[in-house]
Amino acid sequence: MSRGREGLLAKMDLDQAWKDVDRTCDDGQFSCSGVVGGFADYAAIDDIHRRDALMGTIGGGNHFVEVGVVDDIADGRFASAAGLRRGTVVAVVHSGSLDFGQHVGSSVREKLMASRVGKRDYRILPRGDDLHAAYLDGHANAANAAFVNRFLIGLAAVEALSRAAGRELSGRLVYDAPHNTVWEKDGVVRHRKGPARREGLATSRKSLRVARRTGHPSGFDGRRKLAPERLWQC
Repeated sequence: MSRGREGLLAKMDLDQAWKDVDRTCDDGQFSCSGVVGGFADYAAIDDIHRRDALMGTIGGGNHFVEVGVVDDIADGRFASAAGLRRGTVVAVVHSGSLDFGQHVGSSVREKLMASRVGKRDYRILPRGDDLHAAYLDGHANAANAAFVNRFLIGLAAVEALSRAAGRELSGRLVYDAPHNTVWEKDGVVRHRKGPARREGLATSRKSLRVARRTGHPSGFDGRRKLAPERLWQC
């Protein structure tokens, strides 16, 4: 760490990066009591993993990076707050924890299967079970790794656009909103799953309340849409 910032991090605007934290869900950090197995190496603060080839990659499945231009404004108030206008170049990053989350889910499932042989449904993990706290810690570790991954992909996207344009461009975060994740607060557990049927535009306070209560995305174009996770303005 004594060598200082290198590569894309050397070009990063630290002041803007701190401002972007305010536009990141949960300030880009899920609380946990510790680092679970499988994450220890990557969580180490040393020089060994600074060039790890895994972080900053899109991953598999339906993950993608998409570059587009704003050609129409549907919600002027939101666009103004987000700093978006016609002609703005944006990069949408849809990616996650790069198998860290899969590792957490699979390891907990295997332990449940081994401890509940013959039971009708081993998939239920009740609060108070020894694995419950361990799962939430692992889940938080994976979500935090995903925040970092999307951040690095965003830096790479801005760099790619700069090279294509032949000049240095800057970027700022519009929002970062994870899905496939769990929030637990005051005895209430809330799960946000990405694929969900869109219920149309939230055109009134009532429809907005319904969208918030059911968790259905609103305001996205298309009958079926995965909520973009990280949106950069360039």
